[in-house]
Amino acid sequence: MAACGRIAIILNCYPQTSETFVAQELLGLQRAGLAYDIVSLEKPRDLKRSSLNDEIAAVVHYIPFPLLALPSVIRAWRRSRGLPGYRAALRLLLGDLGRTANLLLINQFAKALIVCDRLRGQVGHFHAHFMNRPAAVARYAAAMTSLSWSCSAHAKDIWTQSRPNLVAALESSQWTVTCSRHGYERLRSLSPRPDRIHLSYHGLDIDRFSQFADERPPRTGSDPERPLQILSIARAVPKKGLDVLLRALSTLGEDFHWRLIHVGGGGQLASLRRRARALAIGDRITWLGTLSQDEVFDLYRQADLFVLPCRTARNGDRDGVPNVLVEASSQCLPCISTAVPGVLELLSNEESAILVPPDDVIALASAIRRLAADPALRQRLARSAEQRVRRDFDYRSSITFLLGLLESGREARP
Repeated sequence: MAACGRIAIILNCYPQTSETFVAQELLGLQRAGLAYDIVSLEKPRDLKRSSLNDEIAAVVHYIPFPLLALPSVIRAWRRSRGLPGYRAALRLLLGDLGRTANLLLINQFAKALIVCDRLRGQVGHFHAHFMNRPAAVARYAAAMTSLSWSCSAHAKDIWTQSRPNLVAALESSQWTVTCSRHGYERLRSLSPRPDRIHLSYHGLDIDRFSQFADERPPRTGSDPERPLQILSIARAVPKKGLDVLLRALSTLGEDFHWRLIHVGGGGQLASLRRRARALAIGDRITWLGTLSQDEVFDLYRQADLFVLPCRTARNGDRDGVPNVLVEASSQCLPCISTAVPGVLELLSNEESAILVPPDDVIALASAIRRLAADPALRQRLARSAEQRVRRDFDYRSSITFLLGLLESGREARP
């Protein structure tokens, strides 16, 4: 893979506890022999790290916020304005400002100046994870240096940006890969070059998530001494539907005994905890906050049900294929979720999970009661989902595909 040359992989923030799929990909590329530097557009606030991050040996460049590092920006501008593509990059910026009037793009241009100054002559290609800030920085940096750039698009970055921004990025990227079919179809519909859009699921390190061979206890929720153990791992943001889960749980009645363990941070966490107390179910819920992938592994094995009631948020934000459903399924944990496109790419209703309409409190509560009462059905659905994951979601396939894209385009220029 040395023929590809060293690349710069640009991220919003590295490492991020909730982005284990990024760390897994970075480690896979490293093991495959790809040489790369990591460019992080901000420093992490959460100091929790996955063991995956500890194995990644790449140099990490933290790019300061321009207004707090004006001397660095000015030095980078003086050194970069002589680059052959500097004027082309400036034209891109002016065109973007005229189209969107978004002055924050000036920050991304300033960050691109610093990136070019730090990595001049050291990389031959830029790759952005997420088609928002990282893509903007990669696009400007690639134009300045007359190099190519590519992008991995995911979920929010596809569905919450304006159409003109997406079209502009797709027009100049050498190729774009995304992790869900509905995201793939949207990007193909927008791209002037739909043949440059590719679909590749993140997948899972099947060796790391070894097969769960034990029998789960047949808890049904009828015994107060052996309550049903429900697990939900999700950031407290609207698209995860956690408010729907709380309302559904509150309807189950006093004769149904359950415990919910929630893992995840997010801006709505305090509001959700208040809502649980208002619904008189707060004492049945354990809020563990943000945990690393290593820390949640045993939780998958101890739970009876995994519940993730995804929805499309009002701003258009939605999940791709939720990685936590892939992880839960790999551990033969029966899942309840919603019939939204990303979930349907992984699970089938009544075959490998129970899927209910989004925002349907009654249907969600009914699904929980149904699976609680039928351990045999839980096992059948879980075994089917596990087989699907182990057959079709091995992350090594996505690494091989990504390396192929980098290899095939190594000589290209914008």
